[in-house]
Amino acid sequence: MLAIEKYQAMQRLLADDEESRPYLNLAQRQINRIRESLGSESDRTAFIREKLDEADDLYRSGNSLKANEYWEDIIKLYGDLDEFELLVAQARTRLADPRTAIEADEPQ
Repeated sequence: MLAIEKYQAMQRLLADDEESRPYLNLAQRQINRIRESLGSESDRTAFIREKLDEADDLYRSGNSLKANEYWEDIIKLYGDLDEFELLVAQARTRLADPRTAIEADEPQ
């Protein structure tokens, strides 16, 4: 669950509790802050692509453990979001067989 989803759940659970009003306000401020920092979906797509490229470079330079961490983190963070399904699939493919997956994506 993403942080923004946790704050939204918090808002739903505390919505009818007047004593929790300060926490509701805090949750809303955090939601707004997160949305501002995330930018648009295209920004996040570019960010994920950049991290996939970085992981590929790490793998090519012999740092396969760090590359695996990047791919696993992409899967954990974005695996449940349909809009990033193709990028998550790339990360999964790289985890399963990095050499073949990276070579398949390299320009001919």
